[in-house]
Amino acid sequence: MKELALKVFIAASVIAPPAIAGDFEGSIKMGLFEDEEAVMERVKINIVEAIEIAKKKTDGFIMEAELEKEDGYLVWGIEFLDKNNKKQELYIDPVTGEVLSMEQGGKQ
Repeated sequence: MKELALKVFIAASVIAPPAIAGDFEGSIKMGLFEDEEAVMERVKINIVEAIEIAKKKTDGFIMEAELEKEDGYLVWGIEFLDKNNKKQELYIDPVTGEVLSMEQGGKQ
């Protein structure tokens, strides 16, 4: 199931280019034809760890967490509602756990 989700993710990210506020660089640069297994072997931060990192950086309600391609890099995208009930998304490097960026408004 994990492999299928990653294949769908990679296919979708080639078709629909990402759009976020601000530029950043992550640890895993994604090309058009990446070997999914090789990419997943490089991911060191799992979804639970990514959510814990996000909880330390926000005081909002986490709605969604997914491994996705943004600005050409593989990142954990953590979507949440802030204390004013506005959507925001935090981007976390899947290798280092570093918070790379936060987008105001998040996905609509």
